[in-house]
Amino acid sequence: MSLVALKLTEKDNQLKLPVYSAAVVSGLHLLLAVRMSFFRIEHRLRKDDGKLDEDFYSSDAFKVASRTQLNHAEYSGVFVALLLYLQARADKTQNLTTTAKVACLLTTIGSVIFTIGFATVENLSKTNKLKLIGATTRYAGFAALVLSVLQAGLQQ
Repeated sequence: MSLVALKLTEKDNQLKLPVYSAAVVSGLHLLLAVRMSFFRIEHRLRKDDGKLDEDFYSSDAFKVASRTQLNHAEYSGVFVALLLYLQARADKTQNLTTTAKVACLLTTIGSVIFTIGFATVENLSKTNKLKLIGATTRYAGFAALVLSVLQAGLQQ
């Protein structure tokens, strides 16, 4: 077992799992936004007039990159809000339920896997196993997050 895995098993680090998860989801959001900006800049640099044209916007590469970013953005704000709520509760109570820990892991891992799966398809009509695994994991994590927040709210 790695030193990082051993550190995460310590209670103090387990209590920080929601903020670690929020950081990964937010970091992925930032990475995808920067990727789209560089994608546009790279295309402009290749053009003599520096303008983006219809060929760029209708390309499969642009559509896949854009949809990958938009799909992650659709979930990341809600995930981060719920994760930070769980973190605030864990800081206050010094407790993080097993459901909350599972929710943190599933939303984070599912988001990363789904994003990789989506970003690697040839075009929007294609799919792959990573998208399916990531989406299923992310939805399970989302449900566990909602349940964890509800449980935390009812314990107040």
